[in-house]
Amino acid sequence: MALVEEAEKVAIGDVDGFVRIIDLRSWTLAFENRIAEGSILWLAAFKGLLVAQERGQRPKTLDINGLKSIEIFPYDYEPHEGFCKGHCVSNEKFVTVAFAESKANVVMAKIDIESGRWRQNPQMLKRESDDGLLMALKVFTSGETTLKIILAFENGLILLYQGVNVSELRLSRSLTPLALAFDVEKRFGIVCGTENFVISFSLSEEGELEESKVRSFECDCLISDVDVRSDGLIVALAASDGTIKLLSWKHPNKLKPLGALKFHSQGVESVNANAKRLGKSVLVSASKDNRISFWNIY
Repeated sequence: MALVEEAEKVAIGDVDGFVRIIDLRSWTLAFENRIAEGSILWLAAFKGLLVAQERGQRPKTLDINGLKSIEIFPYDYEPHEGFCKGHCVSNEKFVTVAFAESKANVVMAKIDIESGRWRQNPQMLKRESDDGLLMALKVFTSGETTLKIILAFENGLILLYQGVNVSELRLSRSLTPLALAFDVEKRFGIVCGTENFVISFSLSEEGELEESKVRSFECDCLISDVDVRSDGLIVALAASDGTIKLLSWKHPNKLKPLGALKFHSQGVESVNANAKRLGKSVLVSASKDNRISFWNIY
């Protein structure tokens, strides 16, 4: 699921390769197209550009108006063995894309926003270890130029890459990560996965990672996705019991429970707490029950 912020729309991919653009102002379907043969692993949107990746295939760029293909990633690529979603950051000229390759490698590539074409000379971050599959990643900037990337591996290892410097955190409880989020302003992150708890962690001024808080839930469920709202007040969690669990993010070292949103009849697969409708924040979720829900959370 990806936000098309300028147009107040959301793009959603499904297991059959379809992408649908939903207009949040009118609650209507704006565009629909099948762009892949298999499951859409992840999406990202920037101005009139959509970046999408089918599981086991190269990512591609599309024109968001009509969902017509622009260019498939044209460089060497070994298909990722798992389900790690890519992540992007952008400026006025280009998008920096990080996505998984092989078992635990990361490709860092750039896309020209105006043309939708991939730039030359992508970079590769190779990881040869026994940490298992790469499960989740987030790329972000600190200041104007410093690019950082956080990786979460199958065995619960969290790594932060800052240029040539690497910081490491091994989670205190057994968890196979499925998603993570990071708040640049508060310098806190949160990781969720195959158990009924989430873990927050902090990034010190010296660049060190430290585990902060474990928050468990009274359900036999996994947490497949997480998103921190941009105002730094709440974090939303997509749970396999069909609920969207809300925690306070005012103090990430506490993770105070705020309740659960109940609508879906099957597990929630994706959640985004930063959609906009008529200028106001809207939480959007997508579920295995083939339904999308929209929530006004104050």
